[in-house]
Amino acid sequence: MTSTEAKHEHFLNPFQKQVRNGISLFTAVKNRSEMLEKALQSWVIHSEIDEIVIVDWSSDKSLIPLIKKFQDGRIFLAVVENQKNWILSVACNLAARLTTRSFVLKMDADVVIHRGFFDNHKLQSGLFYTGNWALGRDENQTHLNGVAFLFRNDFFKVNGYNEYIKSYGWEDSDLYLRLEKNDLKRYDFNHDYLYHIEHGSRTLYQNKPGYFKNISDSEREHLNIVINRHFGYNTKPWSLMNKMVDFSVTGGENNIIYCKQAGKDHNITPVELIHKSEASALKERIQTSSPELSQPLLDQFERLELIEFYNLIFGVNKNTSENYIFSVIKKTIQHYSGLKQNDEAEINRLLSESKISDDKIGALTNDLYHKDQKINSLEQSLNEDALTIKDRDRTISERDKAIRDRDAGMHQLEKVISDKTEQVIYFEKSLNDKNNLIARLQEATEQLNSDLAKQNQHISDLDSIILEQAKLVHHYEVSASTQVNEIKTKDEEILSKAAIINDQEAVINSKNIEIQKLEQTINYLTIQKAQHQYKIEEIYHSYSWRFGHFVFSLLSRLIFWRR
Repeated sequence: MTSTEAKHEHFLNPFQKQVRNGISLFTAVKNRSEMLEKALQSWVIHSEIDEIVIVDWSSDKSLIPLIKKFQDGRIFLAVVENQKNWILSVACNLAARLTTRSFVLKMDADVVIHRGFFDNHKLQSGLFYTGNWALGRDENQTHLNGVAFLFRNDFFKVNGYNEYIKSYGWEDSDLYLRLEKNDLKRYDFNHDYLYHIEHGSRTLYQNKPGYFKNISDSEREHLNIVINRHFGYNTKPWSLMNKMVDFSVTGGENNIIYCKQAGKDHNITPVELIHKSEASALKERIQTSSPELSQPLLDQFERLELIEFYNLIFGVNKNTSENYIFSVIKKTIQHYSGLKQNDEAEINRLLSESKISDDKIGALTNDLYHKDQKINSLEQSLNEDALTIKDRDRTISERDKAIRDRDAGMHQLEKVISDKTEQVIYFEKSLNDKNNLIARLQEATEQLNSDLAKQNQHISDLDSIILEQAKLVHHYEVSASTQVNEIKTKDEEILSKAAIINDQEAVINSKNIEIQKLEQTINYLTIQKAQHQYKIEEIYHSYSWRFGHFVFSLLSRLIFWRR
C-alpha cells in the first residue's frame, strides 16, 4: 500500500498518487460486453471526461480486447478475480475508490451519453444530479435511475453504496436518500441527454433465492427493489461506521489493474432480517395485484404462506392445479370483498339511521320538556288559585291528558332507545372482534418486549465485562505509574553521578592545562639551552682557530730565524 493509500482508504489507484481536478466516470460490469461497447463508444467522445474506470467483476470472457479497441490513455480496466455472484454495491464502491478526479459520474454499463450532457448539467457545491425513475417517459427510461453525478468527497462522506444490499435494486435510491440527509440538494437529469440500452435479464448474474418460482425477470426486478427498500427501513443507515470490503490492488501494463478481495465480507445481513423484509415486500406486491386484500388480513399470514400465495399470483407457466387453486382463491377474495363492501354500506346506512334516530330522540326529548313545563304550570295553578271543584276537576283532567301524552312520548322514546340498543350490540360485537385483534397484537408486543429484555440482559453482561476490563486497565495504569517513578529516581541518580563526573573532568581539564603550560615552558627552556649551547660551541670553535693560527705563526717565525 502506498503512502497516499495509507492516508486515505478511499484511494486505491496504483497509477495515480493523488486526487486532481476533473471528471472521473466509473462503472462496474459482469459480462454484458456488447452493451458496454455501445456505451463506451459514446463516453470516449466527450473531452470533458478525464478518466474512465471500469470494474470487470469476474466476467466469463476477458474485456481487455474491448478496452484496447477504445483505449486513448483515459481508460482504466480493473479486473476483479474469483467473484461468483454479481454484487453491484461492492463493485461500484471499488470503482469509485479507483477514481482520481474531484467529480465522479457513476454510469451503468448500458447507458449512452449524448452530446450536450455536460453543458446542461453543471455541478456546483451543495447539490448532485441523478436519474429519476418517476420521470421516465416509458419503462426503458425508468432504468436511468442508477446514473449519478456528484463530488467525489460527497460520495465518500456517506461511505458510498450500502454493501449490505447484495441483490439488484434500491442501492441507488438508498445512496441518494443518505446524500439528501447530508444536506445536499438533489437535481434530476434531463433524460434527453441519456439513453438506456434496452435488454432483459437484469438479475441474471445475481444470487437469487429459489423459493420465488416461475416469476418473470421484470417481476423479479420489482420484487428485489421492494425487498431492499424494506431492508433499508429495517436497518440502521449505512455510514462511515461501516467498513467496505477490502481489496488488494496491483497495476499491470496499459492501464490494467488487478484486484483481489482481501479478507472476508463482514457486511452480512442476518437471515431473520432478510425474512422480515421479504414478508413486508410480499405483502406490498400482493396488494398491487389484489387491492381488496386488507393489510390486517395479510398480517395474519406467515412468511412461507405469503411466498406460496405470491407464487400463485405472479408465477408464469403455472400448472393446471395451480391455476384452479388461484382461481378459487381469487373468487373467494372477490366474494368476501363484495361482502365487505356490503357490510360497509350497511354500516354506513345504520350510522345514517342512527343519526336520524338521534334527531328524533332530541325532538321528542324537547317535546317532553315543554310538556313537563306545562304540567308544572298546571300544578302551580292548582296550588296558587282558589278554584272551584269543577275548575279543579277540569284542570286535573287536562293534567291527566298531558301525562298520557307524556307516557306516549316516553313509549316512543323507549322504542327508539331499544332500536339504538340493538345497534350498540352490533357495534359492540364489531368492537370485540377488533379487541381480539388488538389482544393478538399485544401478545406479539409482549413477545417483542421479552426479546428486548433478553437483549438488555445481554447488554448488561457486556457492560459488566467492560467494567472488569476497565479495572484491569486501571491496575495496569497504577503499575505503569510505579515503574515511571522508579525510572525517574534512577534518572536522578544518573544525573547526580554525571554531575560528579563532570566536576572530575573539569579538574582533569584544569591539570591538563597546567601540564600543557609546563610543557610549553620546558620546550621554551630546551630551545634556550640549545641556543646557548650553539653559542658556546661557536665561541669555542672561534678561539681554537685563533690559537692554532697563533701557534702556526710562531713556528713559522722560529723556522725563519733559524735559517
